[in-house]
Amino acid sequence: VVERIWKHDHTVWRDDPDEITNRLGWLDIAERVKAEISTIASLRNDLNADGYTDVRLLGMGGSSLAPEVFSKIFADAEGLELEIVDTTDPDYILRLQRELSAEKTAFIVATKSGGTVETLSAFKHFYNWTADQLGEDDAGSHFVAITDPGSKLVKLSEEYRFRRTYENDSNIGGRYSVLSYFGMVPAALVGVDVEKLLSRAIDIAHKPIGSELGAALGTLANAGRDKLTLVGSSEIIPFFDWVEQLVAESTGK
Repeated sequence: VVERIWKHDHTVWRDDPDEITNRLGWLDIAERVKAEISTIASLRNDLNADGYTDVRLLGMGGSSLAPEVFSKIFADAEGLELEIVDTTDPDYILRLQRELSAEKTAFIVATKSGGTVETLSAFKHFYNWTADQLGEDDAGSHFVAITDPGSKLVKLSEEYRFRRTYENDSNIGGRYSVLSYFGMVPAALVGVDVEKLLSRAIDIAHKPIGSELGAALGTLANAGRDKLTLVGSSEIIPFFDWVEQLVAESTGK
């Protein structure tokens, strides 16, 4: 079964390939992103050189939880301070705005479809705020886009002259995007050694640990065990927010 999964064989799940063959890009994404590591490193270097101190990620759902894990567990003193903006609560947005310096803040607009209403609403708000503070000529350079190729956000990033646009593999769902640009760009900005992380991910992917865990969970589920409890040290507690989303959404909640 594991060998068939690596070959992107949709019949592991069912005969109909719909919504399976276009969901398996996560299998080898680590190798592909590692080959493009220089584009991620250059963004971090550019922002540091330009005096940025903060980055706010505008995004929703599973794709935003992995960056939050990196910021809470692996962030270092040389990285930017990251906070996830995954709400439209006016009080939260205004509080955030009061705490930030427009000149020193970068925004990552992250949406797979490029049309997520909450994310684009946050972008419009913070773009207008940045333009009011710094002028429209400089506002776009404070924004970075991560999205699928050809999405609405790609066009917006060109129109508003974003600093950088990362077009992600469209065959990856949000909660599986941790090792894609959705996870690795924010990780690099907070100080994670992305090349080391990807190398370890590639190494562990070719060991039987994941398949053994999956087999155990499946066997226990078939035996009627309907609760999954993971126990970890306090240092990695934020990791479980991501795991919870991954497991819950993948099993129909």
